[in-house]
Amino acid sequence: MATRLIHGLPALTATPYGNALLIKLGTFGGLLLIAAINHFLLVPALEPSQSKEGARVPQGAARWFRWAVAGEAVLLLLVLGATGVLTTRTPPRVPQVLVQPVHETGRLGTVAYELDASSQDSGAVRFTLRLQDAEGRPVQGAALPMELTMPGHVMPPYHAFLRPFAPGEYRADLILPMSGRWRIVIDATNVVASAGSIEFELRTGTSPREAQQVWYFTWYRALRWPAGVLWLMAYIALAVFAVRAIVIAGSKPTFRPLRVGGHLLLFFSLWQLVSLFVAKGFPTAYDPNPLPATADVVASGQALFQTYCAQCHGPEARGDGPLAGEMWPPPSDLTVFAPMHTDGELYWFISKGVPGTEMPAFETALTEEERWAVVRYLRSLPPTGPGAAWLNRHRY
Repeated sequence: MATRLIHGLPALTATPYGNALLIKLGTFGGLLLIAAINHFLLVPALEPSQSKEGARVPQGAARWFRWAVAGEAVLLLLVLGATGVLTTRTPPRVPQVLVQPVHETGRLGTVAYELDASSQDSGAVRFTLRLQDAEGRPVQGAALPMELTMPGHVMPPYHAFLRPFAPGEYRADLILPMSGRWRIVIDATNVVASAGSIEFELRTGTSPREAQQVWYFTWYRALRWPAGVLWLMAYIALAVFAVRAIVIAGSKPTFRPLRVGGHLLLFFSLWQLVSLFVAKGFPTAYDPNPLPATADVVASGQALFQTYCAQCHGPEARGDGPLAGEMWPPPSDLTVFAPMHTDGELYWFISKGVPGTEMPAFETALTEEERWAVVRYLRSLPPTGPGAAWLNRHRY
């Protein structure tokens, strides 16, 4: 139930419901710790000790026991309070985009600013900037340009605007196309000439593409040669060895370490065996392209690309189509994007689209063969621009 309500670790720190749950769990953990100390240490210490004066209870142990019981009572009240808070909060209905909300204050010359970034149920990140002058009056002006980059990825920066929303308040709701570390620069010179810029970083825990990932069963990972087959044989051998160790150990007390080790090894080997056949991702990720890499297939894929994709991704698939300037997030540079994914993943994106973006699903507009032909065309594109050196360096 908790996993269905919380939607992953980011929601624990990024939502009021998650924060209340963390407080409750932490308090309950402290309560269990004190209870364990009472049971295993203090209660045995309260046993009357025999001496010449007769039976007596150690005074130090009695004092610590009283403090421990009082601590248990206080923590129990806190647990009840946190539970009451949980009943007044609404669990997050969708996975939270941000690992941690951003709140930052500072000054740009004589102008004070307050910056917030928070997750929205739509999957977007809401950026809010409030500006006030030295007298506390709202500072109003034109839209403020934003530049968004990912330091860990070689790709051109994304550009957006914080637009006036209320007196002294600027807002933008943006869907960030990838999860990871983002660096954002806000240019405030449109409002205050000498203001400069605001720079900050945030980390996203999910993205529209990752939200499409599902659990699925696959034979390919376990049976692909040579890695899949070798790992499959190794895990089966470990499982057989573990069962043999458990049988040999039996119920003999002297063989207890062998029996425990056998159970642990059996659990590990079965876990790894299941992981070879069950994965979370895109169900077609490991499917090979059924079309040969011939000139005719590539030409067919190119014709389809120019008809259905070039308006957004551009005639050379660099993400610079005529409609690209109207979209957020902007279309990907496929000369860089395609080499970083398998044929099956590209086929999935083309077929299902990407929710939260302008990328539509083509599974009804194009046949299965046509979609695989587009994938063949994307594979034929040479990487260009600053991303080419990065791809070559990482051998994509």
